[in-house]
Amino acid sequence: MRQDQVLHNIILEVVAEVRLELEVLVESVVAELVDNIQAHKLRQELLTLVVAVVLVRVILVQEMEKMVDLV
Repeated sequence: MRQDQVLHNIILEVVAEVRLELEVLVESVVAELVDNIQAHKLRQELLTLVVAVVLVRVILVQEMEKMVDLV
């Protein structure tokens, strides 16, 4: 009976260690996913900003061309 108890305690310790390692791993993976999502959103926002700037420049050039044509 003593060996069974020792074996049971060892199994409980191993399970506790594995569980702790899994929790740390899951936290790490979730943090990395959050970082990747935030980076992706930032890239999308930057791309939107670049497109907006390009459109404004195109419109300004068109308006300047119209003004030159009027003169």
